Amino acid sequence: MFEAVSLRVRSSRRVKMPFGHYCDSYTGIDGTCLSKYTAFSIENYIQLFNKMTMALMENGDFELANGMVVSSEEERQALMEDIARFLTEGGFMFVSEWVVERPFES
Repeated sequence: MFEAVSLRVRSSRRVKMPFGHYCDSYTGIDGTCLSKYTAFSIENYIQLFNKMTMALMENGDFELANGMVVSSEEERQALMEDIARFLTEGGFMFVSEWVVERPFES
């Protein structure tokens, strides 16, 4: 992808990033304590999923990957409670950092 637009990859890394209560138990790759990000990580994801599910409901009902159909605001709220519980318990996601450069042209 980067080569297609004439960029050169200088470095890249992929790391596990905890969210929710996992922030209390794990440190960053440089050893930094992540506890102060516990509430922040939960709040950000809840806001994201809330807006996303509200937008999906504007066009009628929507179907989750497991086949569950969400067709009412009550069902959406129940889904949001499940999502909030999952986010609070915590987990990991993988994130990538890429450093790329555009070579000088002569």
